[in-house]
Amino acid sequence: MSDQDSYYRKLLKAELARRKAVNPRYSIRAFASALKLNNGYLSKVISGKVMLTVETANEVSTLLKLNKVERDQFIISVADEQKCSSLYGVDPLLTDCDEEC
Repeated sequence: MSDQDSYYRKLLKAELARRKAVNPRYSIRAFASALKLNNGYLSKVISGKVMLTVETANEVSTLLKLNKVERDQFIISVADEQKCSSLYGVDPLLTDCDEEC
């Protein structure tokens, strides 16, 4: 994964932080439950160890009640990361990614 977080990771981290600010006992487990995801999977997504799928991004954006602009940006950032990873896996020269996503 790239050192720079994708938009969707930044948004997920910011939303988790916002919820923790409202309720200091709020956990990644509670956040994952609210997003209908496995907490281990969400933790890996947020930390950049795995990518969110476009299908899951669509569902998550609905659960987060993102406006249209945020939703589009969220899903596009997931698709861009997948494209980068796929192209890099075939031939690093096919993409302008700095490293394998």
